[in-house]
Amino acid sequence: MTSNMPVTHLPKQPIRAHWTGFLRDIASRGVQVGELALINSGPALTCRAVGSTVVVCFHVPGLSISGLLHVAYPAARHHLALGQTMPFAFADRGIAELVRVLGELNVAPADVQVQLVGGSSLMSNHPTYDGPLRLVRAVEVMLTANGLVVRSRHLGGSRARHVHQAMHGQLLVVMSGGQP
Repeated sequence: MTSNMPVTHLPKQPIRAHWTGFLRDIASRGVQVGELALINSGPALTCRAVGSTVVVCFHVPGLSISGLLHVAYPAARHHLALGQTMPFAFADRGIAELVRVLGELNVAPADVQVQLVGGSSLMSNHPTYDGPLRLVRAVEVMLTANGLVVRSRHLGGSRARHVHQAMHGQLLVVMSGGQP
């Protein structure tokens, strides 16, 4: 069964038990733009070719819960129709939902370790294009407003990255072309 629906809530049973089909799909294709995925067992989550979008990588050490939120736009108010169909594509809605989901698991924002990846300027030949920078600022503002602290950043540059997040919080960021 292939699903393009993001994880919107967690059941009372272990995460993997309910989302097995979804996670199998995610494991094979990766977390795409506008998706929120959480794991507490099983294969690592992956985002491929993260360019100007931002991936919020998070981990709750005491519970071995990890996840990825793949964001493309700062605020849903600028894209009302898309905001209804892909709420996780927006920093404001996606991060608010992330905090809500973690709250259902009795996780306080202070207990969450957050890392950011992406925000590359793939269109670096256009000096007035500041889309990635605006997105990064919006993500950081929303995280701070919701009590989440960013512990590390893998942002900027001019090339895409691949992100692999394991359930125990290990984050592997693969950069292409010798990018620093």
